[in-house]
Order: sequence, then structure tokens, then C-alpha cells
Amino acid sequence: MEYHEIYEDLQLAKVGETSNDELLNHIEERVQHFLQYDRGLLLSYMYRLDIEENTIEKALMDQNEEPISLTLAKLILERQIKRMETKKKYGSPPPIEGWEY
Repeated sequence: MEYHEIYEDLQLAKVGETSNDELLNHIEERVQHFLQYDRGLLLSYMYRLDIEENTIEKALMDQNEEPISLTLAKLILERQIKRMETKKKYGSPPPIEGWEY
């Protein structure tokens, strides 16, 4: 998987080659920040990424010993990977520049 596209979408600074775990760590740090300072904005971002509310609720209800920030970060990473796969599969550019979502 080419993670540079996910880095661009999430506006993360890429440093060298990054593993799935490192990318997940970056996302989790941002999720922790939003959980502490602006939960509403976090949920808005997740909605914008097209992560369904019932998926978020189920993940939170099935919570085990894993931190909530990690659970949500996994949902975000999973969705971003699916989005990148879809972009590669269909490869059509957005009709208007800046309308990638």
C-alpha cells in the first residue's frame, strides 16, 4: 500500500518509509487531541471520511482494554485505505479541483 496518499489526505508530514503501525500511531495522536479538545469536530471529520455512525457506536460499545483513541484511529485508517483502493480502482479525478471528497 502506498501510504503517501493517506498522509496527504490526513495532512501528516511524512518522514521516510512508514509502517502501518507508525501511521496508526500518528492518527491515534490526532484522535487523542480531538477527544480531549473537540469531540464534535472529531465526529465531523469521521463523518466526512464516510465512517458510518453505527460503525463508530459499535466499535465504542465493543470496547475492551484498548484505548478509545486507538479504536477510532483503526476505523479511520481502515477507511482511508479503502478510499485509496477505490481511487486506484476507478481513478477518475474530481470534477472540480479541491473536491476530492
